[in-house]
Amino acid sequence: MMPTRTLLGIPNELLTPIFSYACADGGKTGATLSLVCREIRDICKSTGADITTAVLCGEKQLKRFLFMLRRRPYYARKVRSLFLYPTPQPLDDPTGDVRCKDNRKAVSYMLAILKTITAYHLVTLSININTGRLPHPLVPLVPFQFPSLRELSISGPLSEDSFQQSLIAPRLERLRIMDYDSVPPDFGEHLTRLFPRLTHLRIDTPSETGNSPALPRFLHAYCKLQRPSAEVPPSPPVPRAGHFAGLWGWPNLQLQLPATTVAEDLAVESASISTSRPRPKPVPPSLHRIVIAFRPSVLNAADGTVLYQRYASVHRRIYKKIASEQNFYTIAHREDEVDKRKKSMLIILPDSELYADPMNLNRRAFWIFSQDFKHWEERANGTGKGCWV
Repeated sequence: MMPTRTLLGIPNELLTPIFSYACADGGKTGATLSLVCREIRDICKSTGADITTAVLCGEKQLKRFLFMLRRRPYYARKVRSLFLYPTPQPLDDPTGDVRCKDNRKAVSYMLAILKTITAYHLVTLSININTGRLPHPLVPLVPFQFPSLRELSISGPLSEDSFQQSLIAPRLERLRIMDYDSVPPDFGEHLTRLFPRLTHLRIDTPSETGNSPALPRFLHAYCKLQRPSAEVPPSPPVPRAGHFAGLWGWPNLQLQLPATTVAEDLAVESASISTSRPRPKPVPPSLHRIVIAFRPSVLNAADGTVLYQRYASVHRRIYKKIASEQNFYTIAHREDEVDKRKKSMLIILPDSELYADPMNLNRRAFWIFSQDFKHWEERANGTGKGCWV
C-alpha cells in the first residue's frame, strides 16, 4: 500500500517558491496561509514566503507589520514588492485627502519598515510620504541602500535636500515622482548620479510647483540629445493683450512678445570647456522614456463645487514650446516596442487652467489612491504597464 502523501512531505526548498508565488497579492494570501497549520506558519516565518508583497495603508497596519518583522530573523524579512500609504484607504475615511491629516507617525513607521526589511530583496516600491503637517520632515528620495530596487514611485513633499541626501540605487530603471515641493536646479545631474541605469521617468507635477524652470530645462536637455548641433528656430511672436487694453479708447491694444527659443526662455547656457571637476551628465545615459503629467490642486470647495487648477499659468507657455521642440527633434510620443532604446516623451497638457469637478474630496482622494495602487499592482505582478502609458 502506497504511503499517504501530504503537502508537508514536500521539501521546504520546493514549498518556499510555491508559497512566494501564491502570496503575490499584497498580503491577503500570506495571512491566510499562516493560519492553515503550525508547520506551514513556521515555514513562512523562517523563509518570509508569506510577505513577498505587502500593501500597508494607515498607521495601524504599518505598526503591526513593523512589529511582525522585528520578531522574525533578518533573513526572513524578504519583501519583494511594497506599497506604503500613510492613511487607511480613503473610501473608509470621510475626511479623505491624505494631505489634510497628521501622518507623521505613519511616515516614521514607513521609514522603520524600509530599514528593517532585507535590503537585497526589495524590487518594487510605492510610497506616499505626505505627513500632512508643516514643517515637513526631510525624507531622502532613497533613504536606505536597496541594491536590487528596480522601480520606485514616491509621492510627497520632496525638496532639493531630498535629492542631495539620497542614497544611490544602482539598478533602478523606473522612477515616478508625484506631488513634490521642488526639484533641484541640476535635476538631471542628480538623476544621473543617483540612478545610473534609469530608463523610464514619470513626473506628476502639482500645479502649485509648476513655476520652477528646473524641470523644463531638463526636458530641453533631453530633447537636444537627439541632435545636439541643431538649433530650434525661434517661435513666431505671440500677440498678447497689454495692461491698457480696453482703456482710453484702445480696446484692441496688443503687445508683441519677442520671438524666443526654449533655451533663451530658460536662460540655458551653451556648452563650454571647463577645467573644473567634471560634473554628471545632465540626462541619465540610459533614459529613453519620459512622461510628464499635471496633478490638479484644489482652489475652492466652500460652496460644494470643487475647483481645480490643472497647472500653473506662468509656465503654461514654456511646456507648449517644449512640446513643439519635441516635434522639431523628431522625438516620438509613444514608446517604441521594438527598439527600446529609441527616445520618446509624452507631455500630457491639459486643455484649460480651471475646471469644476463634481466629485467631493473623499471620492477624488480614493480615485487617486486606487490609480496609484493599480499602477503598483500591475508592475508588481507583471500584468500591465502601470503608469507608463
